[in-house]
Amino acid sequence: MRPSILRIADFWRHGPKSAELEERIFEIAYQFNRASQLVMSVEERVYVAELNLIAGKRAKASTAHASR
Repeated sequence: MRPSILRIADFWRHGPKSAELEERIFEIAYQFNRASQLVMSVEERVYVAELNLIAGKRAKASTAHASR
């Protein structure tokens, strides 16, 4: 049986539709990051990396940058 934190992350991976995934990307990435030591398969690790990339790009886009 998978630990609770990883089951929560799995729910996010297989549950929400793409619109909800985009809306909750930070929550989903957070859950997987909390369970990162439990993620064993290469497929899951790639998925987590992709989520973090999407979340990072979204965070960067949402911050104000000073013009130079």
